[in-house]
Amino acid sequence: MIDAVRWVIILEALALAFMPLTCWLLRSLPDRGYGAAKIAGLLAVTYVSWLIGSVIPIASSGVLPYAVLLVGGAVGWWLALDETISSLRDAGRVIALEEVLFLTTFIAWSLLRAYVIHPGITHTEQPMDMALLNASIHASSYPAYDPWMSGHTINYYYLGYLMYGMLAKLSGVAPTVAFNLALSTIPALVVSATYGVAYALTRRLWWAVLAPVFVAVIGNWHAAFVQLPAGETPEKTFWWFWPSTRVIGGLCPQQCSTITEFPYFSFLLGDLHAHVMALPEALLCITIGCGFLFSTDRLEPRWNPLTAGRIACAAVAVGALFAINSWDFPIYLLLLAGCVGAHAYLADDSPTWWRAPLAIAAILSVASVAAFTPFYLNYRSVAKGIGFVNTPSDFWQFAQVLGFFVLLAAIFVAVLGVLLQPADAVEDEEEMTPRAAATEAGQIQAWTSSNIATIAIVAAIVLLSIRLNLEVLVVLLGVGAGALLLLYRVLNTPEPNRSDAVALLLIAAGCLAAAVPEVVYLKDVFQGGTDYRMNTVFKFDYQAWLLLGLAASYSAYRAWEVLRAYFSTQLGWVVLGVTAAVVLAGGVYTWDAPHSTAQAGTANSLDALASLKIDNPGDYGMVRWLIAHAPAKTVELEAIGSATHGDEFQAQFGRIAGFTGLSAVMGWEGHEYQWRGSDPEIGTRVADVGTIYTTSNPQTAATLLRKYGVRYVVVGQTERTVYGQSSKGLAKFGSFMRVAYHITYPASGPAGAPTTQTDTIYTW
Repeated sequence: MIDAVRWVIILEALALAFMPLTCWLLRSLPDRGYGAAKIAGLLAVTYVSWLIGSVIPIASSGVLPYAVLLVGGAVGWWLALDETISSLRDAGRVIALEEVLFLTTFIAWSLLRAYVIHPGITHTEQPMDMALLNASIHASSYPAYDPWMSGHTINYYYLGYLMYGMLAKLSGVAPTVAFNLALSTIPALVVSATYGVAYALTRRLWWAVLAPVFVAVIGNWHAAFVQLPAGETPEKTFWWFWPSTRVIGGLCPQQCSTITEFPYFSFLLGDLHAHVMALPEALLCITIGCGFLFSTDRLEPRWNPLTAGRIACAAVAVGALFAINSWDFPIYLLLLAGCVGAHAYLADDSPTWWRAPLAIAAILSVASVAAFTPFYLNYRSVAKGIGFVNTPSDFWQFAQVLGFFVLLAAIFVAVLGVLLQPADAVEDEEEMTPRAAATEAGQIQAWTSSNIATIAIVAAIVLLSIRLNLEVLVVLLGVGAGALLLLYRVLNTPEPNRSDAVALLLIAAGCLAAAVPEVVYLKDVFQGGTDYRMNTVFKFDYQAWLLLGLAASYSAYRAWEVLRAYFSTQLGWVVLGVTAAVVLAGGVYTWDAPHSTAQAGTANSLDALASLKIDNPGDYGMVRWLIAHAPAKTVELEAIGSATHGDEFQAQFGRIAGFTGLSAVMGWEGHEYQWRGSDPEIGTRVADVGTIYTTSNPQTAATLLRKYGVRYVVVGQTERTVYGQSSKGLAKFGSFMRVAYHITYPASGPAGAPTTQTDTIYTW
């Protein structure tokens, strides 16, 4: 566990080094932004190192990020020593609690990964994640080289892998350990950052705990409402934890496939994916948005150090989301713009109050793109445009995914709407003149007629939505629009509650994120099939979980507080009951899911190689030898994961490049098509690799190997299974190459008889 200790020390150093920046940027928050300080520090070091590495090829060593860390920390503390110490002293109690939450979550997930969840690279897209992480660590310039298509650079949003690669270099942790430590770090960062935002909104130490519970601890409600009532239990059902992420099918003759992940599932599954790595950065953007709205300083588009610094930091934070997971970028840019606009409305009473936030939003938009110019210059999107959805989500299925969060948000909007109704002066009826009484009666009659008309319109909309199967869209638009309308009322109260304003913006953004895939979808590689909107639902509903989960935790607190103080204690308890139901129903998944993961941990280690040693000693030996002897980025040849033959998502393909940081001629064919579109070179390489392994002509094989600059040829169990129909085909390598390494280990022969097997690495 010494690796975990070194890793945490670096994270604490990142937070400490950039604490002056955080305290200055987020001084309006009660914790001075400490909940997101580690995220900000990691982003700062990664961003500067990435900029330098995009121009000068000096990024492969740990010297560059160390220099950025030391210089950035020294400058910040030199400029703001006294102010930072004073800020930390004032916020000491909440900072201590956030640190406890971070460390507790990190330790808990590290232990789970080592002793309960299999720590190996064994399933789904873990091999891809390992390959991209390793390439980010070993790359000398950016974008990093493609580990699954030699001679090319990564055409994917890769900044998240680079961030955790930076942590690996700073801490000196091996990539195969860093993979699992990153999976422990992300939930820890999410828990501490959500707590920081929730405390800023509630100013209640214990109520704020509800936010990380909603966002990072509980699951959705499919398990409690569908799986268990149907008799499905973790003990009986293989991968019982999986169906909760495939809930929304859509209304069509054939079930339309979508993905409905949520953070707890992602942490449990163990894919170090872009959408998972974007969670801390999204929370950093939310924290910065809170800092904008809670600030009492005026923001002006003209030059001044405070405004320029805040816009620059916000631009890097939100701009990074495109390079980590591009789907998140638009929603959080809108959210930041909304926070800036709400702040300007409160700070400026003039009729032209809107000019400054509009200019700042425009500057922020341009700056967030300009800050990542090297990424955009090298990234080529394979999206084919926008299409309209013809299979909207089933209401009951959607309710299992996000329904309770939307319900709590709706309760909050309704309660706050009633509380902030304009108060009319009510005169004593006995003192009213006949004329006044008649006027009052007329107003009551008009009010009643208006309400009847409103109810009739709402009823008509509901009936029409049911008829057109648009209930989900109508509910989301209704709650989101209600939040925006109520935001206007909140901002116009004599003493505006800025926490309410933030929560209403979160609700509006969350409803927008969930509503997008009900109307449009991004045309990608899945276009034309029943899973045509799979990625769109996946990526936008994942954002909605974070936004609405955070908003729902505040909604529960605020509705309870308002109802108890202004209406009825009993109604307050009803809200607490709904909140408890949310936690208990989602907690069913939390409790049962770890018992149904891929397989029990056998290595009791955070090193993925320890599991490989047990599962496949031949691959383990070859990987260890290549790590020790082969220069990084060297081209190697191994079996291809072919989409045509159903070999995608199989851990035995692309495993050498993934574990070593070398570059394969071809890794997973289907994923390269996802990244590069219909590039004909992919098909050519697939055919050439097959020829190299199967031909019995040494000259043909040697010519093709030189074509791709291959230095090492791997012949292991996977290669024999895929290409070993002819023993002459694999034996030919020994006629023109030398054996660089071989390993003999026990295996099972025909009918299970014990035998031995030899895996070999050939080189020139």
